Amino acid sequence: LARSAVLRFGIRGLVIDPYNELDHQRPHNMSETEYVSQMITKIKRFAQHHDCHVWFVAHPRIMRGWQGEAPNLYDISGSAHFINKCDNGLVVHRSRRPEDGAPD
Repeated sequence: LARSAVLRFGIRGLVIDPYNELDHQRPHNMSETEYVSQMITKIKRFAQHHDCHVWFVAHPRIMRGWQGEAPNLYDISGSAHFINKCDNGLVVHRSRRPEDGAPD
């Protein structure tokens, strides 16, 4: 689908949102870390070959004992490869602590 959108419509940007909603077909003998690593490698090759950007929207894992601080890229659910293999990473965080006041 992404390949045809690039070739047919000339898109230069692809957003995968959210990552965890993709229909993953991970082999039983492959760890999630290995799967994510291979998947990111394939996506990066696709982006370079077709001269387009790919953005993943990935949410943090459930954080035990969370005190309201902003998560970092290592907190993404699934694998540290989301930060280890990405070209750029961005964290968007909305504070929910009352002492931080209402969001603007």
